[in-house]
Amino acid sequence: MFDYKKTMKNSLLFSCLIFLTCCTTNPVYQSDKIISDLSSDLVLNKSKKVKSLDALFRQYKDKNIDESNDILLEILTASVNEEKWDITQNVIQVINIDNLNLKQFIQYNIDASQYYIETKKFEMAKKLLLSLEIKNNLNSMSNSERANILILRAKVFYKTGEIISSLKDRIFLSEFTKNIKQKKYNQRKIWETALKIPSSLREAIIRKNESDIISGWLTLASIHEDYMSGKEKQLINLKKWKLKWPNHPANSDLPADIRALFLDSKEVSEIALLIPLSGSLKNAGNAILEGIHASYFNSLQKGWNLPVITTFDTNENSISDIHEQIRRSDIDLIIGPLKKESLVELAKLESQIPIIALNYLNNKNIINKNIIQFGLASEDEAEQLAFEAIQNGHKNAIILQTNFDWAYRASDSFEKKWNELGGKIINHTVLTDEKKYSIQIEKALNLSNSQLRHDKIEKLLDGQLSFSPRRRQDFDIFIIFSNNGQINTIKPLLDYHYSSDIQVYGSSHINDSVIDKNNRDLNGVIFNEIPWILTGKDNFIGMPKVYQKNKQLQRLFALGMDAFYLHNKLDELKYSSENIFPGKTGHIYLENNRLARKLEMAHYRRGGIKALPLRSY
Repeated sequence: MFDYKKTMKNSLLFSCLIFLTCCTTNPVYQSDKIISDLSSDLVLNKSKKVKSLDALFRQYKDKNIDESNDILLEILTASVNEEKWDITQNVIQVINIDNLNLKQFIQYNIDASQYYIETKKFEMAKKLLLSLEIKNNLNSMSNSERANILILRAKVFYKTGEIISSLKDRIFLSEFTKNIKQKKYNQRKIWETALKIPSSLREAIIRKNESDIISGWLTLASIHEDYMSGKEKQLINLKKWKLKWPNHPANSDLPADIRALFLDSKEVSEIALLIPLSGSLKNAGNAILEGIHASYFNSLQKGWNLPVITTFDTNENSISDIHEQIRRSDIDLIIGPLKKESLVELAKLESQIPIIALNYLNNKNIINKNIIQFGLASEDEAEQLAFEAIQNGHKNAIILQTNFDWAYRASDSFEKKWNELGGKIINHTVLTDEKKYSIQIEKALNLSNSQLRHDKIEKLLDGQLSFSPRRRQDFDIFIIFSNNGQINTIKPLLDYHYSSDIQVYGSSHINDSVIDKNNRDLNGVIFNEIPWILTGKDNFIGMPKVYQKNKQLQRLFALGMDAFYLHNKLDELKYSSENIFPGKTGHIYLENNRLARKLEMAHYRRGGIKALPLRSY
């Protein structure tokens, strides 16, 4: 009788051997280690040494591996260790998990889950990691086995938006981790996870107080995010926290973001604000000014010791004249300018005064290293879209961009980051005249080629055939850089041209932020957006109507708010690359004298907007 299972196993082994023949190396035994905790260079201990795939295939090539689960599991572990995912997939297919003992099943679970996470099959990984066998035996596992299960579960929970479950597994992991580096790394992941939990949910969990450790982490996160109360109030609350949780694991090793509060920073006493208050950029300048004023008066109510703000109209005065006035004054911080040409001029001048510029230049254009660039760069959003899309399992993209300068810059940044992450650009189309959108999209999807093939066949057969055009099949995502009006034309055209099943991503430009507007045609479209827009209608209460109807002015208002609050946070951001400022325009961090932003993710659902979990971890 033909033994299919045996043949499959031996064919598998033979195929894998052939695959590796071209890249043979001397047999190498891995040191005692298992899965990396994502991007860290940290690894946990493995119960046994892992041979290389090459060594295993040489060892077992002449052996009958029927019913040899140990051999298959050894190959599986080695393939995961070497990230040979095609081999991993094949081995998973031929292992009969019903025949595995508990020890074997745990190892299979760890290896297979890593494969499913790597290939973005998070539900498959979750099914394994939450199986009854794992749940019922978690406490009886070896430290390394239990650690691996918890690390993998924390990752999967995070990827699927179950942030609290991810936090709990990270905390459980910390309870028995002995390795100092691993403990420190895991503690940082606990902190980052705690910061991802929305404040309303965080406060509800604290009130329940199911766990002192969890409540302690979440309370610490609330202290960190309460920057609007002022540094003095944060330090008072931190002192209370330390007294309430003297034995909390964070007490002896505070996160860098919290340690930075103890820095003895020079107090800013006078700020020069350089913005256009007349001319073509008057509305933009006023939006930033009103955002700064909103933050200023909020801080005044909180009891801050506030700096004096002197405003200079960059449209009425030259940058050199403004700079000379500043040089002869007691000003110790400059915010602005907004216009790029003004920033170019300011960057050429010698100055020891720190500057938070409200625009971006290439680093090579900056002589004054005291300039820190900050703005609403579409490049930041594009890079984040690339990362999020890759994390969600997409690999082959079609870019559709409109004919705007920002869209060209965003497309270039996206393409560069996409290629770095291993993605492939299948087509890049610039949409010009709205009347031609349909034709341009049809061309990008190769629908015209499908029509030509049909016409040719009809001509050969000398008869009419029923026909539906077939679009190209070599891509899995659209990346669109357009404004809201344009996306409302583009998305229905994609559906019309047989692409309703393809995921669409866009930058914040596609969201017009109009309150209560129905965007049903955009259902399913994913985009990134600044936190201040996503937190709801309350932000707009009492604001002039111009801000409720103009998305660009809304964002510039938020930029002004952040620019003010950042005036006493720069030293904290410089203290550690891990430090994040939870701003209105995004989660802000300092990178090469540039304040970069990571936005929130959202999608259109039933005509409205719903927040999504970030995939970055």
